[in-house]
Amino acid sequence: MATSGVLSGTDVFLRVLNTDTGHWESIGGQTSHSETLNNGPIDISNKIGVPSFREFLDVEGTQSIDITTEFVFNSQAAFEFIHNAAGNKSIELFQVQRGALDVGGADQFKLAVVSFQQTSQNGEALSATVGFQSSDSIELSVVFETLSASDGLLKASDATQLYVRS
Repeated sequence: MATSGVLSGTDVFLRVLNTDTGHWESIGGQTSHSETLNNGPIDISNKIGVPSFREFLDVEGTQSIDITTEFVFNSQAAFEFIHNAAGNKSIELFQVQRGALDVGGADQFKLAVVSFQQTSQNGEALSATVGFQSSDSIELSVVFETLSASDGLLKASDATQLYVRS
C-alpha cells in the first residue's frame, strides 16, 4: 500500500535563509532526507544511587541534529551557495519543512555543512549528497500563519515575518 504526502517523505523540503535577500530559498529537489536527533545526557551516577546502573539528569544535556540529504540543485546559485558554505565552514540558518507552509510548521536549525559530495553523470543533472550538523539551539515546530498568500508573506510563531519564494 502506497502512502502519500508527509508520511511518504514527498513533502519534506530543506530551505536556507538567504541573508542578502531575507528570503527562504529551496536548495533543490530532494531525492532523500535523513535526520537524526541526538541527545547527550548528563551522567549523574554515584555510589548512593542504584548500584550497577547509570543515572542521567532529567531534561538536561546537549542536543544536536545530523541531516544527510541528496538532491538535485534547482539553480547554479543554489549549488554555489552550498558549495561555498562547505568550503568556508560557515554556519547558515536552515529549515526542514514537512508539508505545505500554510498547514504546519518547520524545524529550524543553524547548520554547518560537514560533507559535500557531488555527482555528475554524463547527460544527467548535477546532484549532491550533503551532510549537515547543528550548531547552536534547535527550534522545533516553528508554526507559520499566512498573512498574504499572493506574495508569500508568512508570520512565524515568534512574530518574525518572512517572505518565501516557492
